[in-house]
Amino acid sequence: MFKQCSEYLVSGDCMKYSRIFIVISPTAIVPRDPVRGIASTTHRLDVILRSAIAALSQGNNIRRDVLFIGYASKSDTVIELRGNELEKIPSSEIELLHLILKRSKGIKVYTSSLLELKNYLETLCGSIIYLREDGELVNKVNLRSLPKPLCLFLGAHVDIEPRQEKILELDKAIKISLGKVSYMTYQCIIIINRLLDRLL
Repeated sequence: MFKQCSEYLVSGDCMKYSRIFIVISPTAIVPRDPVRGIASTTHRLDVILRSAIAALSQGNNIRRDVLFIGYASKSDTVIELRGNELEKIPSSEIELLHLILKRSKGIKVYTSSLLELKNYLETLCGSIIYLREDGELVNKVNLRSLPKPLCLFLGAHVDIEPRQEKILELDKAIKISLGKVSYMTYQCIIIINRLLDRLL
């Protein structure tokens, strides 16, 4: 299971964030150059980009206490957006992709296996939460009492694959649900952000 963030109090990045969103896409790739038609040419990287915007936007401001990590499985690529370092968060996926390809401040892009990503997250996460429709209703989970930062895993336009769940040890995560309504990934993030804003 993931180690608690308290073990890294001295120098760990975990102390910079109250919440970390991790979106795993089994299909997406990260292109080397700008593209037209992000959804089709990148096999739905647009879902990760839209989710990043939802995670890091707070009106016209940037959520400084949020770290967003998107994993594009088909190219084994991690996109990491650090709210405490970003200079801007655009409202469109195309503009965000341009910033990612330019490696703008607060954005890291690197190749990583899913196991390497899991090992990295071990140094960051205080609590592991997995959003699933069959999870426990979120209003029955005492999120305020959980060790911070909260690491929240979500699938993209399709669920996280079982083999990926196994690598990430998500069977040990706290599974929560937003109810019977099915939401898009970015909508789930908006709801969770607003909920945590009230609780934390």
